[in-house]
Amino acid sequence: MDNKNFPVDSNGLLNSCIQLKFTRISPKVTIPQQVCFRLDGKLLEQIAHNQANQVKLAVSATNLANLRHYTLLNLPWSQPLTFTQSSLTFSTEYSLDNQQPSTILFRSTISLEGKISQQIKQELAHNPSLLKQISQAHYWLIAEILAQLPFKSKAGSSWLLVGFLAIAMVVINILIWYLIPLNYLTKLSICLGIFLLLKLLLTRLIKHQLKYWIIYHLLDRLSANSGFRQRIGLKVMSFLL
Repeated sequence: MDNKNFPVDSNGLLNSCIQLKFTRISPKVTIPQQVCFRLDGKLLEQIAHNQANQVKLAVSATNLANLRHYTLLNLPWSQPLTFTQSSLTFSTEYSLDNQQPSTILFRSTISLEGKISQQIKQELAHNPSLLKQISQAHYWLIAEILAQLPFKSKAGSSWLLVGFLAIAMVVINILIWYLIPLNYLTKLSICLGIFLLLKLLLTRLIKHQLKYWIIYHLLDRLSANSGFRQRIGLKVMSFLL
């Protein structure tokens, strides 16, 4: 393929084809049902070019927040709050006739256990060349998305823990040192014991309880419809991980 026929940065073009389809579960609440790739001939060529040249897709921040939210909704312990689906569904739309709207031709479902099932529309199955192009593009997009779903490890929670611990220890040490009539070694032992206890409690609070609280509210019906709340919650969660 001639490189000059393709944009240097194709991320915007490829991100525009990634969409979430929603289903309404109440008059005011909708939830993501599946990820849909809306492809055409130009996008198929772009994806084939990226594959051949090992060009990675940088999923946009908005798409990544929506995709992470969709994934969280499918965790087993989240289902009592939402719905009973326990897998991730990816569909590819394509128009076999330029005069007709695009339709879903290829769908794959990935269970939480890693099992993959796929459905292929009959019209596509009769076109082996196009089937190969669409299936390769479909699974390339899935692989690029899944590779970026996990949060990158950060030291944010460690700094947060150190900050809380330092403030708490300063206050407690002042109270013990000046208000409790004990000898020096006893006060030192008490301060050390409180330091270790606080470290244990704050570690559990920040790294576990707060994280689960954020996830719970991300899955809450009110926050599920707020893209802004989703992005804020996911940013806080990435800071804690």
